[in-house]
Amino acid sequence: MAAPRWDLGPAREPLGLIRALQGFFSVFAFATLGGFRGSVGFHLSCAGSPNASVSAPFAYPFRSPLPSPRAVGQESPPAPPRPTELPQALGLGPWGAPRGPFGRPRMNLATFTPSLTTLCNRTWAADVHLVGDFSSSAQFFVVVAVFSFLYSLGALLLYLGYLHLYRGAGGRLPLADFLATAAFSFLWLVASSAWAKALADIKASVAAPLPHCHPPAVTCSRGTATAMGTLNVSVVFGFLNLILWLGSSWFVFKETNLHPPPAPSTPSTM
Repeated sequence: MAAPRWDLGPAREPLGLIRALQGFFSVFAFATLGGFRGSVGFHLSCAGSPNASVSAPFAYPFRSPLPSPRAVGQESPPAPPRPTELPQALGLGPWGAPRGPFGRPRMNLATFTPSLTTLCNRTWAADVHLVGDFSSSAQFFVVVAVFSFLYSLGALLLYLGYLHLYRGAGGRLPLADFLATAAFSFLWLVASSAWAKALADIKASVAAPLPHCHPPAVTCSRGTATAMGTLNVSVVFGFLNLILWLGSSWFVFKETNLHPPPAPSTPSTM
């Protein structure tokens, strides 16, 4: 294998500079989404019983197996526990809500606590939980961001250390680079659009009222809810990455044999 010839010159050109920006903004794209944690709460005023407040946590990847993707606070009978799902394995969080992998509250497991079955003269026959399955869009967005970061980092190292091989491989490496860049541009378009739609559904889901709230017997008012500004930022970073990858496609295309070289300038005759 040829020894690298390290040169920071390509980093000051659009070819390398945009790759560095792609890696930088890809990190922000998956960090603002993958690290999100939030909760939603309600205040209950119950006739003949003490008032109470309940809350339910939710976090990435916003998964639920229930069929309704938009409702929140839906009441349903609890699913029978699997033999392998011991209480210790669920990892109860500070709200008493079962948690998914890496300790993240999942929407289908995030019940409102304290349990609504013990409040307001047992108005609710079963626990009420957040519902909605938005995991496919969220996880696809994160996967595209992670692989975009890895590819942009590898491409930048190739430009800085092996540019002589990149441009001297008969056009094969630039062509492969161009095809990969075009593919990532398409993936960012799909992932950002899908995640933007899923985020709108998540907001509608969290904003839905609790069931069985019938004043004056039971009055439910919305309490605190985590702001989703970071999720909005993740959508912005997604479309910003789309612009960066589309822009870099042109500069990579200029390195391929498909782009005709500029015509040599002819000296003017006097």
